[in-house]
Amino acid sequence: MRQVVEVISVIVVVLSLLFVAYQIRQSNDIAIAANENEVRNNYATFNEAIMLDTYLAELIYKSEDPSFVIEGRDRVIIENYIARALNSWRPVITSYERGLLDQISYDAAFDDMRFLIETYPAMRPLWRDFMGDYPSRSDDPIFTYIARLLEEN
Repeated sequence: MRQVVEVISVIVVVLSLLFVAYQIRQSNDIAIAANENEVRNNYATFNEAIMLDTYLAELIYKSEDPSFVIEGRDRVIIENYIARALNSWRPVITSYERGLLDQISYDAAFDDMRFLIETYPAMRPLWRDFMGDYPSRSDDPIFTYIARLLEEN
């Protein structure tokens, strides 16, 4: 009888461990989905700000022209736009490094960086200045990638 109770106890313990493992996996899946959603909402908010601010949208459009000089009030606006872009990408990198974001979303952030640097040449001097203002972040994958893009363009 004692052996039967021990076998049943072992089975109950194993089933309990399997259930806990299942719950942990479910929690991880939920965390990954919530994080992905948060990253996408961050991008959506960033894009909506541009769509709703026609002055900023016009500045971005003008920045396609390499001869356009961004100065004065426009410079402050674009500097904040650059800061906002960087703040949109940082959670992507952090989430990816922690296993909470897939490769496709991670790569999309770098595609976004490349797009901004290549498409808006008038902003490049401001990107360079901004990066120079934060030398402590020179090892950051975002800064490293942008620095490479700026060297190439």
